[in-house]
Amino acid sequence: MGKIGQPHVVAGSLILVLVAVNAYLYWRNTLYQPPRVVVQLTKMMGSTWPNDQPTYEVVIYSDGTVTYKGWSHVAVPGQKVTWIRVGQLEEIIATAEQLGFFQMEDPPKNIVDELPNKVITIAQDGRSHTVRIYTYSTAELSALEAKIDQVVNSAQWVAGQ
Repeated sequence: MGKIGQPHVVAGSLILVLVAVNAYLYWRNTLYQPPRVVVQLTKMMGSTWPNDQPTYEVVIYSDGTVTYKGWSHVAVPGQKVTWIRVGQLEEIIATAEQLGFFQMEDPPKNIVDELPNKVITIAQDGRSHTVRIYTYSTAELSALEAKIDQVVNSAQWVAGQ
């Protein structure tokens, strides 16, 4: 029989505690903490268009937790969790404010509204705003998308970079 103080028992217990804490934090964040930034790229409908657009969702929570769900035509399908600094989240919110995101309306649709659309939702100070991007985007929305992609590094999952 080994002693309780042996290094392998202590190391194993520490790993178990760390896994449990990480699982609790993920559970707490996804169930009880409202998301601050949500980006979804949805799938095209209909059979007349090539259906090879990436479909995924990125959600950023107040504490910097980032959840990714990749469905199709992405380099990494499935779910991933990572973190960004809270300051980086605040950079995204500041960019949204500077670009007038909370006053934006959905850009115009094409005649065929079954093209892929990106949905961006941002919550700040008790208000939430969503913009749906169909075919045409604006320079401001493109800049906001680029900022979110850069901070989260979504290319690692979507394009495999």
